[in-house]
Order: sequence, then C-alpha cells, then structure tokens
Amino acid sequence: MMCSYFMGRCKCSFWFAVAHDILGVFIMMVGVFGGLVVHDLFIYAGAIIIFLSLIWWVFWYSGNIDLIHFVLRAASLVLHTHHQKYLHQLKVIFLV
Repeated sequence: MMCSYFMGRCKCSFWFAVAHDILGVFIMMVGVFGGLVVHDLFIYAGAIIIFLSLIWWVFWYSGNIDLIHFVLRAASLVLHTHHQKYLHQLKVIFLV
C-alpha cells in the first residue's frame, strides 16, 4: 500500500522506467565485466537504454502533476472577463 502511494497514478510508466533502468544497467555491466570482444557495444547499448528510460520518467512525472481545480476555474474566469472586456471595446470601436 505504501509503495503504491509513492508511485502515484501512473504505475505503468513507473514500472516501464524502472525496467528500462534495470535492463540498461544489466547490459552495461555485461559490457564492463563480461570480457567479451564487443564489450563497447554493450556499454553503449546500456547507456542508450538508460537514456531512453528518461522518456518513461517524464511520462510518469507529468502524469502525476496535480492541478488544483479552483486555480483552473479562477484562470478561466480571468480569461473570460478579459475576453469580454476586449469584445466590448471592439463593439464600441466598430459602432463609432
């Protein structure tokens, strides 16, 4: 239950990001400690996978941003009154 609280609402993006991080680190460690001929390929591939996991982290973070409803309502009211003021000014200009 506590783990779900820290993950937020976008659990799929969270787990995709964690999986890509683990996979990237694993592939990178195979390149470092594997003793293979193409060790640099594994190191670069792991780094690229970790870099691409940032996409999932951004999705997870942006999906957990909370917008307060009254702030949105206040902003829409301000825009509406601002819009009405300019409409009134346009009507006055074109009627004159």
